[in-house]
Amino acid sequence: MHLFIFFLLVFFTYIYVWLNKRKNYWKDRGFLHEKFEFPFGSFKGIGSEKSMCIGLDEYYKKYKGKGMAVGLFCFVKPLLLPIDPELIKMICVQNFDAFQDRLIYYNKEDDPISVHLLALEGQKWKERRQKLTFVFSSAKMRLMFDIIQLIGNHFVQSLENAIKKSNQLEMHDWLARFTTDVISNVAFGMDSSSLNNPQADMRKYGKEILNLGPTGFLKFLFTSSFPALSRKLHITANKKNVIDFFYNTFKKNIEQRERTETFRKDFIQILLELKKSSSLTVSELAAESFIFFLGVC
Repeated sequence: MHLFIFFLLVFFTYIYVWLNKRKNYWKDRGFLHEKFEFPFGSFKGIGSEKSMCIGLDEYYKKYKGKGMAVGLFCFVKPLLLPIDPELIKMICVQNFDAFQDRLIYYNKEDDPISVHLLALEGQKWKERRQKLTFVFSSAKMRLMFDIIQLIGNHFVQSLENAIKKSNQLEMHDWLARFTTDVISNVAFGMDSSSLNNPQADMRKYGKEILNLGPTGFLKFLFTSSFPALSRKLHITANKKNVIDFFYNTFKKNIEQRERTETFRKDFIQILLELKKSSSLTVSELAAESFIFFLGVC
């Protein structure tokens, strides 16, 4: 018993010393830095009180003109936020090969829709990008214009009907429902009818993607800091019900499209062409369609 307590004390002492050293990571390297607060690092309030984009924008405005970059922490993982335009250009253009990886966790075994182009790293990212290059060409994107225009007309009509009933509308929700209908039609080959029904499944599960809550945000910080360990622990990037819904919906629609040989000017049609000419699986194609929903919520 005494031996167990001794090892426990040694363990917590080590963690305490390591955390104190960690919080000085950017200070020891001479960088401007935001205060480290365990367990959130520099991201306290982000995900619950404000979005990641707003949080990073606040840091950018706070340190603009004070230095070329500012040091942050995601949980215990050091991050550098570039501020100087020339430094950003060097990272994103001149030295892109050294900075192509992103801080997005994926788990191929337990969460197939998380293994998309935004999350992949290194050689895997290069190979997937090469296969998908023609998919996002301007010519391919123009093919989908008719579908988007049709939904846009329906959006205008739905708004006009709603305004007759009330002179106050929640535009964030209306725009999200419009985008949901566009993406469900284009990327999943189905009509979600979110404009007609705010509780439609596609809209409901779309909102679930970034509805993290305190526990979900801590999971995000942990998986971003320790991706290899997170995969061994079978931690998923998305909730189980979200994974099942989007994967099964995509799989069902693409199999039906193949079986009936139906042609439609949408993203699924482009992916079907890609599937015939490459080794991409249905899971990998589903992940690429899922990307579209990351910005809807």
